[in-house]
Amino acid sequence: MTAPLQLLCAGAAQGLVKALQVRWRDAGGGEIGGRFGAVGALKEALLAGEACDVMIVTDGWSRRSLLKGGSLLRRARRSAACAPVSR
Repeated sequence: MTAPLQLLCAGAAQGLVKALQVRWRDAGGGEIGGRFGAVGALKEALLAGEACDVMIVTDGWSRRSLLKGGSLLRRARRSAACAPVSR
């Protein structure tokens, strides 16, 4: 059995993740776990070492912080992929 895909996901993208969850599982991706919340709180969780496989953010500042040089990712205990979401 595949381990759940752990997300730190902006609340604004929760509907998108929920809509794709069944398709992800049916394609063999397994379950999706993790949590949704305010981007600032998620950034703090990542910096504090909370493990995730994917971090989805919706605000420009966090996207730039994560993508330009990976400054947030370098300080996290476990690296994460960043999936920017446009509004």
